[in-house]
Amino acid sequence: MAKFFFNAKLWRATASIPVMKMLAEKEEANISRALSDADKPGSIESGEFQDERHHEDGGITTYQRTYYSCGSCVGYDENEVKSEYKHLIAQLTRRAAFLTIFGLFEHRMVDCLELMNRLSCKITDKKYKTVEDCHKRLKQNFAGKNIKDIDHLSVMRNIMDHSDGIAENYKEISYKQTKKMTLKSDS
Repeated sequence: MAKFFFNAKLWRATASIPVMKMLAEKEEANISRALSDADKPGSIESGEFQDERHHEDGGITTYQRTYYSCGSCVGYDENEVKSEYKHLIAQLTRRAAFLTIFGLFEHRMVDCLELMNRLSCKITDKKYKTVEDCHKRLKQNFAGKNIKDIDHLSVMRNIMDHSDGIAENYKEISYKQTKKMTLKSDS
């Protein structure tokens, strides 16, 4: 008779994949809607203020200056403001979705790490466990030598979280070989 193995944590990890996909698709639809809304009449507001122009001879001329705003973007050129807003809304939405997806992925994998520790008779002796700990356990104890390295996901997460999404030298830092925290075993 076949032995049936069921683990709720593994099931939740697998079941979270469609949730992540749905979130990505929903956010892309939200971005499309926001970009379309930015092109509608009235989406860009304008106003005027009194400005001064200083001349080389020391004279000052006052004049009315027009500014444009859309969301948190403000400037003197309507098209630049709209372009900046579209870029900003797309980037912020994608970054938020990525961080949410990564958080769900890491949470579910860390849940599975408990099972992997139990099956391998080893422990991950850290207060805060990460997806890298799961990856290491899989490679070391479950013949996962061909499992693709996920360090680039952690690098991207850190860029999103700590560097405002700006990835200077991404290629260099994503493949940088650094000493990582090791898994400790009680055996």
